[in-house]
Amino acid sequence: MVAREERPGRHRALTGLALGMVFALAACAPGAPPGAVVDPATGLAYGSVVEKSIVVDAAQFRNRRIRVVTRNTSGDLAFDMGGFAGQLRSSYAGKGYQPTDGDDFGIRVDLNVLRSSQVTVNYSTEFAFLGGAGGAIAGRRSDIAQGTAIGLVSGATLGAIAGTYATKDTYIVVAEISVAIMDSRTGFNQRTITFSDSPRLEERETDIRTFRQVARTRVAVYAGGRNVAQAQIAEEVRRRLARIAADII
Repeated sequence: MVAREERPGRHRALTGLALGMVFALAACAPGAPPGAVVDPATGLAYGSVVEKSIVVDAAQFRNRRIRVVTRNTSGDLAFDMGGFAGQLRSSYAGKGYQPTDGDDFGIRVDLNVLRSSQVTVNYSTEFAFLGGAGGAIAGRRSDIAQGTAIGLVSGATLGAIAGTYATKDTYIVVAEISVAIMDSRTGFNQRTITFSDSPRLEERETDIRTFRQVARTRVAVYAGGRNVAQAQIAEEVRRRLARIAADII
């Protein structure tokens, strides 16, 4: 039996060809959309839009007790609003606020989940603040005037996420956040005239606490991925929404 002689040049040529095929396949494989924030652990690509910033600090308030109220009008029953509210309270406590369920609060944060679903429709039609987030224009974050008009975009645009991943591999949450500051005065008396069966008129005093100022903003967080369960995508998006909401004030 005669051993076959291997020529070094031929071996190097085959190795180079194999490496070239690997690089070619990697280049053809679909990647994350431009500007996306990619989680290295899951491969999920994220993006978010904040309609406008609310600038406040705990040091501004004499009464730092804060009441956190969360609501879900999206119809998504899988959204754990109790756990979500707990995350917000913990975050606000770390910033110097004092979470409370009593009536002695000086600040009220109200978060209402408006949409929680897969990306299946043109959300920029329903939520104007998404604006250019439906397309590549929102990725130009260096234009301050434009960013103000369409919301503060971070990561990939909504259009890029929707165009890169299948609908079943996407998820979006849209929420409205209201920050209300109580009037430091105790309230005011309101006299109401009520009519009864008798000809007498009655006067009733009502003590109502009022808000001195209310600021509102909307936030959208969305993500897409491959080979990731829908429940995992949804959970990660909700966590990121909680972090953004915690940084609102």
